[in-house]
Amino acid sequence: VEVVRALLRSNAQVDARAKDNQTPLHIASRLGNAEMTTVLLEAGANPDATCKDNYTALHVAAREGHEDVAAVLLDNKASLQLATKKGATPLHNAAKYDKIGVAKLLLARGADPNARGRNGLTPLHLAAHYNRTSIAAALLEAKANANCLASNGYTPLHIAAQSSGSSAAADVRRRQHSRRIQERLRAVAPGAQEGHPEMCAALLSSNAAVDQASHNGITPLHLAAQEDRVTSAEVLVVQHGGQIDPQTKAGYTPLHTACFFNQVNMIRFLLRHGAGVNALTQQKFTPLHVASQQGHLQVVYLLLEAGADANMRNA
Repeated sequence: VEVVRALLRSNAQVDARAKDNQTPLHIASRLGNAEMTTVLLEAGANPDATCKDNYTALHVAAREGHEDVAAVLLDNKASLQLATKKGATPLHNAAKYDKIGVAKLLLARGADPNARGRNGLTPLHLAAHYNRTSIAAALLEAKANANCLASNGYTPLHIAAQSSGSSAAADVRRRQHSRRIQERLRAVAPGAQEGHPEMCAALLSSNAAVDQASHNGITPLHLAAQEDRVTSAEVLVVQHGGQIDPQTKAGYTPLHTACFFNQVNMIRFLLRHGAGVNALTQQKFTPLHVASQQGHLQVVYLLLEAGADANMRNA
């Protein structure tokens, strides 16, 4: 710090730019040096200077979890609203990287818990996707909207029900790009085999709508069915009374979805809880049509044992 003071006394540029357009303030924030941050700000450093990808020092402090640095920046009027090129506010960063201390500080200082980033994702969407339960609790306490829709119509509950832990924004973009394909239940890459049932339960306890449909009519249970997340499905259906046979705009039920993706455990769960084994899509496809078309022999046997009609004709 004394070296910094000496350089500043010798007229060093307080907002000099280095690699990736970083200023000394960005570096002090990344290192978690609150004293150096204070010295730079007192010397006139711009608290909202942006580097590559439009990161401010507060974005950096939030990402790294440096609560003391974030407090100094906020005391010097750093913006809570400025967004990166990906649309992330500092609160989005704190949510994504599970920095609960910084998240609580930002919320206490007035950060918007419903700020929308790229693809309409809020901090709660990110917390749901990455299973940041403490962050989600703090956001919900700060009146985050548990039913806020991303640009594809997904709520945080949709994301928690099917989340694979990969990039939430990439997941939304992928699903937007393949909207027609997904509606016909063509290939959508499956994620990991474990969902986030605790996150689902927390969101539902905060009045998330269990059967909220996306723009295409996709519910959280459809996504749980796609990824074989039986524990999440139990939270949705058994614990919170979600419908067992909600239909997309094309008429697909979660059972159709599970049959297409050969999710045997989910199929057993859905049938056990009364899913319509002969439910029809708009084109008159039953789950048995779907399983037969995909060549899923075990699923075909399961459906026939459950009373599927082998003679029903589609359109």
